[in-house]
Amino acid sequence: MNTKLFVLLLAVLWNRVTSQIDYSRDATRLLDTLFDSKKYDRRVRPNFGGVPTNVSTTVYLASIEANSKSSLVSIS
Repeated sequence: MNTKLFVLLLAVLWNRVTSQIDYSRDATRLLDTLFDSKKYDRRVRPNFGGVPTNVSTTVYLASIEANSKSSLVSIS
């Protein structure tokens, strides 16, 4: 019984380890394919000629540092 349980556990662990593929290569390849300069013009907005595309974002701040007058940059 213990041997069968050990083999089953080993098979499950082996499956988990081998299923963790390096997806960063696949993601890079996908983005390179989608944004290939021969097929994609970044100057044209999505749905060109139709209604504008609404894009919404959410920003979560992890922390806000204390500021002093000497650390502030003046834009003029």
